[in-house]
Amino acid sequence: MKIPSTILIACFGVMVLSGPASAADKDILQLQNDVVKLQQTVQALQKSVDDKNTAVLSRLDKTSDQVNNLTSSIQKIADLVATMRADNATSNAAAAASAAKSATETKDTLVPLINALQKSVGDLAEGMNGVRTQMTTISGQIASSKSTTEALPTCKDFKQAGDRDFNSGYYDNAIAGYRDFISMCGSDPKAAEVHFQMAESYFIVRKFDQALTEYDIVWQKYPGNDKIASALYKEGLTYVELKRLTDARAILTRLQTEYKGTPEAALVPAKLKELGPAPATGRGARGTQ
Repeated sequence: MKIPSTILIACFGVMVLSGPASAADKDILQLQNDVVKLQQTVQALQKSVDDKNTAVLSRLDKTSDQVNNLTSSIQKIADLVATMRADNATSNAAAAASAAKSATETKDTLVPLINALQKSVGDLAEGMNGVRTQMTTISGQIASSKSTTEALPTCKDFKQAGDRDFNSGYYDNAIAGYRDFISMCGSDPKAAEVHFQMAESYFIVRKFDQALTEYDIVWQKYPGNDKIASALYKEGLTYVELKRLTDARAILTRLQTEYKGTPEAALVPAKLKELGPAPATGRGARGTQ
């Protein structure tokens, strides 16, 4: 009944090799802990079975001794019967009484032993059934863990899922997929692009405050990324949607100044003209836009 620890270690090795370590270190460490716990459970079950086997063997030894005693008692009865045949009627009566007493004592001794033996066998059978059930459960958990490891998505899978939902118009699903990517693959080279796509999703569903947060992350956290000019331009448009025209002019002017030559910078003059001149400042000026 013992399950070699090397088998469990081999199962864990298969699970590790079957999943992409670069994308799932956290999940693989969790799976390693699960396998170690499973191995400890198996060892505990094995000890329980060994203990029960030892107890049953001890009971069997005791029963064997008592059966030997029973055999001796039966031999005594046989001797008494022989004596009864040879003795007179009085002796026969006395021998018969002694034999009956011995038989009764023997029965009283044997019945509890037989009952105890039957109970021991029943306990062992029940224990073995419990072990089989728990081993089946453990095997299922190991198989499930292995299956989960094999199906663990990669960073590429998360991004493709988000892009697929975005292109299909399921923007809330796209946002969820992109967030999964960021939580698992924040250091991936595609992270800036994913933040930008998340901002675009928020912009389309008119969640402008969330869109601003994601556009900010692109140019603040990923300097030099080729998405910065696009993020600044779309951030300007987001401020326009929020009626924060002063902020819109400031961010668009920064884009025009710092990212000359980009397609987005070329769009700025027309957009600033559309917004109109900044309001005058000082005494007598009206408005803040």
